Amino acid sequence: MTLFENSREMMKKGEEIAAYSDSDVLKKAQWIQQDMKKPFSIPQADLAIFSYVLAEIDCTDLILDLYKQGACVLIVEPGTPQGFSRILSLRERLI
Repeated sequence: MTLFENSREMMKKGEEIAAYSDSDVLKKAQWIQQDMKKPFSIPQADLAIFSYVLAEIDCTDLILDLYKQGACVLIVEPGTPQGFSRILSLRERLI
């Protein structure tokens, strides 16, 4: 498992929470500090989860690239009309 986060503080909190998990995968997760607004290389993935990201940054190209590589992409957005609209818009691009 590889997790990308811009904030070093949030990474530290995530690592602390993961330490209490029963999951070895989560405990051994690789945390990478990355500004998602800047171009970067992402490793091959079976599953890519984008949680509450679309309202903050435009990562459409990254999502499309992962999808084209064969990754299953899971988008999580707030249950609001705006969140639903962002998901529908991205869905149209993926189709």
